[in-house]
Amino acid sequence: MRRLDFEHMLMKQCFMSDDKNSVSDAQLVGYARVSTDDQSLDLQMDALQKAGVHPDQIWHDKASGARGNRIGLQRVFVYLEPGDTLIVWRLDRIARSITDLLNRLKELDDRGVKLVSLTENIDTASASGRFLIHVMAAVAEFERQLVSERTKAGMAARIARGYRPGPEPKLKPHMAEWAQKLRDKGHTAKQIVEKVKERYGVEITPRTIYLRTKRTQ
Repeated sequence: MRRLDFEHMLMKQCFMSDDKNSVSDAQLVGYARVSTDDQSLDLQMDALQKAGVHPDQIWHDKASGARGNRIGLQRVFVYLEPGDTLIVWRLDRIARSITDLLNRLKELDDRGVKLVSLTENIDTASASGRFLIHVMAAVAEFERQLVSERTKAGMAARIARGYRPGPEPKLKPHMAEWAQKLRDKGHTAKQIVEKVKERYGVEITPRTIYLRTKRTQ
């Protein structure tokens, strides 16, 4: 068995051979996760062992998938070596989103580690498994494009209705109307700024007056 504690794993990484393609010690490694301490890991542990993973080769976490500090997941990724197969009960056990999943799949592939998901029946060592990963990547990209297009379309519609992007103007329409009357009477921008502050308690700049009012002919 290659099971080591975390400190030994780090030392092993520092002194291991430069030959990253050696798979003579390839093993089945498991990872399980539940979201809270009240939930049981038994179902996942049983499934992983049934798939051939030795109990000593299973890491686990009791933490929400949204949390980034999943120590068990971090340790299993340190422990994995080229040729190993990481087995999980379900893909969402190792990722918080489809983007996170694709990044982790790429990392495993770059390191020569295979991934097997028991529930989805996915094996990245098989042609069908690799095809499914490509489909997932295409769907993720399509989803990103849809979100971007919807955001742009929504912004364009709001602008067409008079929405001005950026912080809400300090000089409200009724204030601007009153400022225009003052300017029509010959007050300077600086004078109007002072009067607006006195009347409404709002601090603006002369530039705002120039932008929001028209010069009297």
